[in-house]
Amino acid sequence: VAVSAAQKNGGVTVVESDDPAVQEMIEFLKDDLNNLFNDKGIDQSRYGEVVDFEDPITKYNSLDGYLFNIKMLRYVFNPEFILHGIWQSGPNEITSRWTMNMELSVNRANPFRKFWDPKLTFTGLSVYTMDEASRKIVRHVDYWDAVENQKYLSLEAVGHLISQLTDVTRTPELEGPRYTVLKKMGRYEVRLPEERRGAFRALAGYIFGSNREGRKMAMTTPVLSDSRSMQFVINGFESSADAPSPNDSTVTVKECPGGVFAALRFSGRASEEEAQEKQGELRRMLAADGYVAGDGFMTARYNDPSVQAAFRRNEVLVPVEGFKLLEVDA
Repeated sequence: VAVSAAQKNGGVTVVESDDPAVQEMIEFLKDDLNNLFNDKGIDQSRYGEVVDFEDPITKYNSLDGYLFNIKMLRYVFNPEFILHGIWQSGPNEITSRWTMNMELSVNRANPFRKFWDPKLTFTGLSVYTMDEASRKIVRHVDYWDAVENQKYLSLEAVGHLISQLTDVTRTPELEGPRYTVLKKMGRYEVRLPEERRGAFRALAGYIFGSNREGRKMAMTTPVLSDSRSMQFVINGFESSADAPSPNDSTVTVKECPGGVFAALRFSGRASEEEAQEKQGELRRMLAADGYVAGDGFMTARYNDPSVQAAFRRNEVLVPVEGFKLLEVDA
């Protein structure tokens, strides 16, 4: 049984199919997509001489154009490609779900990087079509989660790209919680924090040496807060028992809970009133997209007070209940 999800946010169609050539292509793509942006590159022999490629801002109708687009992305944007799942979605049709993180390659040597260093993220579905006779890939269409208008050339998609390129909020070069963006929507992200032992919350005095061992730990970002507490993340311990005990009885060390969170970024001073307003806005967007928001929220402040409000990076984080990334079990 294969589930068709060829249209982003569209209804799914269940079709009966048991094509070994398609299953073999799926296994090939699972391996070959690891080479999408490295020196080895994709195996061109599995693609037809004519490959129709389209996403909301790009269109090619040849294998050379298809390969040029991959090379351009590699050298201009230094992309990281994450494959979440891949499955058969129809006769001669394969669908995959992915995340792609990018940054401008030129900025790695740019002296003005501290003022402008945009990080771009796109998530969505890729739909591959195989030729019936040659069994090669002859069509590849990408659908972005962030936009409704998927047709080339989508002004909505161009705006989404420009909004990420012109983001001037700053993230300090400090260690912080790692996460994977599962879905990049127009105004917010759905994230899965990295599961790692040794991610604990505590207050500033503790990490600067106010603990039983007098141990100083590296400053991290962001500073997290909710209605009851302010929290930092510390790293480098196998378990909470290995972390130094606080001197202050009001400070506690605990392991971070897992789960999936939606994040809405904004600039400014991130007052409690503004954070309340933003989390309400995020909840309304989640509901409109069919997601169930959990109780509570956290505010993440990334910058120190010396950074001008317009350039500060802030976020509200809301838990998402029952989130399912893949349209099928793949």
